[in-house]
Amino acid sequence: MFREIEELLPNGFHDAYLQSAQINFEDSTVILNLKVLMATEDRPTSDPRYEDRILRFDGVSIAHFDPSFSFFNSKNPNGLQMDSTEVRQADIDKFAREGHRALQDGFWCGFFIFESNAIIIVNAQRASLSNKA
Repeated sequence: MFREIEELLPNGFHDAYLQSAQINFEDSTVILNLKVLMATEDRPTSDPRYEDRILRFDGVSIAHFDPSFSFFNSKNPNGLQMDSTEVRQADIDKFAREGHRALQDGFWCGFFIFESNAIIIVNAQRASLSNKA
């Protein structure tokens, strides 16, 4: 489900910017407010290169943000530069050893945050991408 969303974007989540993250433990949701790179070779240069999007994960079992983020290191007004990344089996195994229960019918996705050399990993049932209102 997450990969299908990423494939619909002209550049996937490559060079996207994380503006904010919301975790709702009661509803088991994670919401990432992003600026997504929409520029392509055929897109008119008058169009904005980045567009605001909301990436929402529902039915979240695991939401891992590692290590902590430093606001001091974030000088870009767009947010923290990120790219999607594969979730390593070693990370999945570590969550299991720590007693976290991954969803058998869910998916894994990861994001690498450049400024702080950090990783975000999510295990969820559903993902959706929408325009920011």
